[in-house]
Amino acid sequence: MRVLYLAVDSTGFSSTSASVYYTRVLESRGGRLGGHRRGVETRRYVKQTVAVETRKQLIVAVKFRRGPSGDSGVPGSPDSYSARAILGSRLTAQGVRGTMFRSSGIRASLIVLVLLVSGTTFAFSASAASGPRTDNWTIALYVGADNNLEVAWDDYSLPALLGIPASKRVNIVALVDRLSTDGLELIEFSGDTYEVVDTWDEMNTGDGATFALFLDMVEEQYPAENMCIIPWNHGGSWRGFCSDDTSTVVAPSGVVVGDIIRMNEFSDALNQAALQIDVLAFDACIMSAVEVAYEAYTTGMVTYMVASEMYVPFDGFPYDLMFAPLAEDPTATPEQLIDMMLLGWDGYYHSGRQLNLVVTDVEAMGASLPAYKAWSNALIDGLDEYSAAYEAAVTAAIGSDYAGPMPDVHDLCEQLIINVDDVTIQDACREVMAAVEEAVVALHTGGWAQDMHGLSIWWLTFDPTYWYHIDQYDEGVAFAEDAGWSAFLRAYNSLP
Repeated sequence: MRVLYLAVDSTGFSSTSASVYYTRVLESRGGRLGGHRRGVETRRYVKQTVAVETRKQLIVAVKFRRGPSGDSGVPGSPDSYSARAILGSRLTAQGVRGTMFRSSGIRASLIVLVLLVSGTTFAFSASAASGPRTDNWTIALYVGADNNLEVAWDDYSLPALLGIPASKRVNIVALVDRLSTDGLELIEFSGDTYEVVDTWDEMNTGDGATFALFLDMVEEQYPAENMCIIPWNHGGSWRGFCSDDTSTVVAPSGVVVGDIIRMNEFSDALNQAALQIDVLAFDACIMSAVEVAYEAYTTGMVTYMVASEMYVPFDGFPYDLMFAPLAEDPTATPEQLIDMMLLGWDGYYHSGRQLNLVVTDVEAMGASLPAYKAWSNALIDGLDEYSAAYEAAVTAAIGSDYAGPMPDVHDLCEQLIINVDDVTIQDACREVMAAVEEAVVALHTGGWAQDMHGLSIWWLTFDPTYWYHIDQYDEGVAFAEDAGWSAFLRAYNSLP
């Protein structure tokens, strides 16, 4: 691993060229630079409209690598930025499968699909793009706004998408599911305008079958050499993503909740659609977890996963800052697009927030399974003697909390090494730490989250409140059994 300060050059994408998107200061901004709050204020008055000149200006109004007060401000300097971007040398290679990259003569298409509500039927529009696979990029958003995030779509994501410059080589499409309206809308974007090209009956966007149909539609109507799929909604780590509040189910706790795409539904959808995805990016909270990355690995359909270990702000992805560079350079490789996304994320959120954005090599995550199995077994073997030390380690480890602690795996292993005086367990921890470092090929993090290394894992505590989740974990998460992690969690909590 190498620590690079936001200018990620090893992919061949010029950091000098990238800086152009973030260093130009517009007179309309009065020379005032950076700051998350200004970005928020700018976004608040840009609503659902085709007049988004201000959003277009925001793309070039964000100061690149603006550090905290007293920073040197020198690009690439260790003092120029309080957060960090980490890129592994794996991005310099040809890629996991070696066939993901476009030739220079191929066109590119950027697609964003936005879904308006849930239902039971799905039809493809004849007006949408079709034909042979000639585009270079398709970027497709599966936007489930059939919940309390609908306003986030209108106030933040939609204006940001309209802020991406138009390009004949980049197509933007959105399929949106709203809480306030019934039915689905397929929307195509071109610069600061958009058009609803088709509508369908209501569907349940919290159902994996709907996600599979979405992927089928993307493959059929927007074929491309490279694919970036972006689920947009709430996220819950291994518990699922894309909740639909108007399509309810009874949770294991007995509470009626909105349906959500579980991990087994997620992998089933990827397998069913058989769409090769170069970049799977979750615009949703806490999805950068070993369980999610491994689930994607089991399908063989995903190369890189982009997600956050932490809670993603209401603003979500700054799509204009992330994808405007692609409109300017549609021949970008998957690795270069990842670079653009990290730079755009930094340009909007910068430092001082408890945020991170992580890029995981899905193949490397799957290849590390033996390390996780050995780790699980070692922890089980040491339970009688070190159970209290385990609890101390997970308490000290940095992470988030959802249905129990979700510590950063790398930091958890560091804490276990400190608290457990057992060579076998310590060696197993070091192997898992090395596996994380191999799998996490890029990381942008700042504030309190700066000590996180990119992947979380679920830890079931002694609190009986969360025990009912273990059956769902066993039944719906491939990592639970394959890595022996569920066996450890059951033994740790003395559960059958």
